[in-house]
Formats: sequence, structure tokens, C-alpha cells
Amino acid sequence: MFPAEERLAHADYEIADFHSYTISPDLVAAQVRWMQDQMVGYRKPLWSLECAGPMADYTPGEQSRQVVKRYVMGLAAGVDAIFWGSLVTLPHWPQTFLDTALTATKPGDSAWQRKPAFHTYRLMTQKLSGRAEIRDESAPSRYRLFRCSGGSGECRVAWSDAPSGYRLALPCSAPRARITAIVERPDATRPEVTEADVTDGSVAIALTASPVFIEVLSSK
Repeated sequence: MFPAEERLAHADYEIADFHSYTISPDLVAAQVRWMQDQMVGYRKPLWSLECAGPMADYTPGEQSRQVVKRYVMGLAAGVDAIFWGSLVTLPHWPQTFLDTALTATKPGDSAWQRKPAFHTYRLMTQKLSGRAEIRDESAPSRYRLFRCSGGSGECRVAWSDAPSGYRLALPCSAPRARITAIVERPDATRPEVTEADVTDGSVAIALTASPVFIEVLSSK
């Protein structure tokens, strides 16, 4: 951390960048707070030019989950722009960084194969497009819930890191809600989409560690 008397001396730049390779997506917000502490008295756009995971215990499903969690939590914490670490890789990279790329090659095959995280990344950009305002409405020990709003209307992103998950009763004034799951299986390319009825003013959603996108439907 810069000494207080030196902080304003570092104000002569256009963008502040940090690389986010934390073990847990929950630590992204702590990185953001640290960066903001260095900019006391002035405001610069805060970008993460490299953000990726998981940095340990890689599985295709966990990478797909972290794509959404790292972006949504980072944007809600005040990051203005986030760029995933890599689409493709170089052969000399260590295995951890090979794992975090959104594509991979198979032995003896030079073609790049799209991982589940690639399809989830595309889904996430579609859902967040036109919804630049992201507000954290979580109860952290039970569930994470983010309201994304803007010119394209509202969409919520939700999951639960509780060991047994969480059954969320989300208030809803519309008759139905659409729930879109992320892509996690290597043999899948499209997200699973379901609809749920609203009962007594709320829709019940069984949350797990896998994020879902929730959108209200104005009519049956």
C-alpha cells in the first residue's frame, strides 16, 4: 500500500488495472477494495485486464461456475471492465494457466475445443448486455443474489455456496419466471432453460453452487 502522502502522486494515469487470479472468487471484492484504498481523493476507471480461475482443483464445471462468479462479484464491487485471462494458450504455460483458458486442444489434434466455460461466458455476456447496473442483494451465509438492470430490463444471478444449497423464495410480481442454468458438462453446448410458476407472490428456486440467471416473464 502506498503511504498516504504518496497516493496523490500516483494520480497521473487514466486507468488502474489489477490481475485477479485469486483462489476463491469471493476474494475479488477484497482486491477491489484494496485498489480503491490506493485512490483516495480521486476516481479512476478500475479494470481487471486478466481475471481467471480456478487456480486449484480444476474441473470443467468449476471453471464454468467461476466465470460467472468472478464477473458478477467484480462488477458489483465496482470494477468497470473485466477481461478473462485467455481464450487460447501457449504450450510453455504452466498447467494452472492452461486450465483457465476457455478453449483447449486434445493430444494429436491442433483444433481448439470449446470448454463448457466458453459457452457459459457467451451466455453471461448475453444476459448482462444492456444491464450495466449490478447490485448485490446477497445473504452471504445462505445465498448470493445480484440484481442486474438497465435498458434491457432486469435479470438476477443467484447461487448458494452453502453445503446443502438453499431454497430461495424470490419475490416476483409476474406470473412466471425463466431460469437459465450455466453450461458445465463437456458434452453440452447450450444452457438448460426452465420456467417456474409464481405462487403467493414469489418463485421458489433451489440454488446450488452453480449460478443461474433468473428473468421474470410478463405473461403465461
